[in-house]
Amino acid sequence: MLILVLLSRQAAATWSIVAADAGSGQVGGAVTSCVGTLDTVVVYGGVPGVGAVHAQAQLSTAGRDEAMRLLAEGVAPEQIIEEITSFDFDMSASNRQYGVVDLQGRAAAYTGATNGDWAGDRQGEVGGIAWSAQGNILTSEAVVAQTAAAFEAEGCDLADRLMRGLEAGASGGEGDNRCTGNGIASDSASITVQAADGSDVLRLTVVDTSPESAVVLLRAQFDGWREDNACPQAEEPTDSGGEGTEATGCGCAAGG
Repeated sequence: MLILVLLSRQAAATWSIVAADAGSGQVGGAVTSCVGTLDTVVVYGGVPGVGAVHAQAQLSTAGRDEAMRLLAEGVAPEQIIEEITSFDFDMSASNRQYGVVDLQGRAAAYTGATNGDWAGDRQGEVGGIAWSAQGNILTSEAVVAQTAAAFEAEGCDLADRLMRGLEAGASGGEGDNRCTGNGIASDSASITVQAADGSDVLRLTVVDTSPESAVVLLRAQFDGWREDNACPQAEEPTDSGGEGTEATGCGCAAGG
């Protein structure tokens, strides 16, 4: 029991975005925080072919795992949130933060009342992708707002949108207010994308990166992965003569 309590105190993951892409069948998430040697991938719970959850703030692995179980049974994200934050299930729910999405285009989140300033969440849908962005112990609401805006703005695939969203959260000197005093937004970060068949499309992580930025180092890993995993090509509409062409790329090369 003591080990579980200590883990929950360490896993105060700060800002993240979790998403489910109905078009590709992929689910995934990206998360970053100021937690030193803790691997932020612990926040993510994926149910390939169904949906995904992020469990953060004072992490409850029980809440994360129950959300995954309910997703697998087809329970709607909003109902899942109600279940895992109920007093009967978790007497300490006010310390938790969750984001839950599924491939049916549904998204829901919960930010407990004792998550610290600034804490909050946003949800939406873009191009058949349901998403939820959430964060706590942030410099301001701008972190989540910037994450959401960048995720929705562009991206050649789910991985690209997740990476763009995560790094946008740190724009303008924003980030985890425990790390920004040291000149970085965060010191641990991860990104995960799973295919509908359960295989990993992408799983990258960096930990304890101070004095360097975790998001910057994660972007470097991502760009290396992208060299061998090109953006999906989009087929252009055929013209009146019936001669179709294919786009040579999607313009989602390294950036940030």
